[in-house]
Amino acid sequence: MLSREKFSQWIHTNLLLKIVTNEEITIFGRMLTYHENEKMILVYDVDHRNVFNINLSEIYQITPTD
Repeated sequence: MLSREKFSQWIHTNLLLKIVTNEEITIFGRMLTYHENEKMILVYDVDHRNVFNINLSEIYQITPTD
């Protein structure tokens, strides 16, 4: 299970993440914010230069890139 501390670390270090949704959509991006009450993250997609609001229930996997 991912924690608020892990999200905070990823935000502060501007770490590139690989996010795979339940619909098998892959996003390579940087987490901008985490809204704990809404269970949402705001992610900047570096490939498409878009910002997405993603509900945590829509995420299958989120990992730092190699």
